[in-house]
Amino acid sequence: MSISDDQLRWVQENHQPYDRTVGLGKLADKVIGERTISLARQNSELQGLIAAYTDDDFQEHCTLGKIAAGRASILVDDPSQLAGMSDRWRMILLDRIKENCKGVRITGLNFRNGTSDLRFSQPGLDTSRVGSAKHEKMTKQP
Repeated sequence: MSISDDQLRWVQENHQPYDRTVGLGKLADKVIGERTISLARQNSELQGLIAAYTDDDFQEHCTLGKIAAGRASILVDDPSQLAGMSDRWRMILLDRIKENCKGVRITGLNFRNGTSDLRFSQPGLDTSRVGSAKHEKMTKQP
């Protein structure tokens, strides 16, 4: 099957440049960037809410872990307090999240043993870097 000269000439004359198309990579970057901002905002909102409704003991021993498939992980640094923290706070926090964070789609909380740099903080205080090497280096006096 070959293309005739008339067909080739027609294609050349009627060729339209794709000036309104966007590369797939640019489109993917935009979607991922928007999703990352949205997740960061949800994470921050969730952290602030949990900090507002929990006591000092919870904030001392618990950190926010991964959020996936509608479930947030609360990491407890002391294994002996894991069951107590879960029993005391799971339903209270789920109820508060559902009442106050309409944009955050959390359907469950998993309490696990572990630690993270994402400490809960009272609103207005930025303690998200407490415990990290970078924070300790920045606050160390000469």
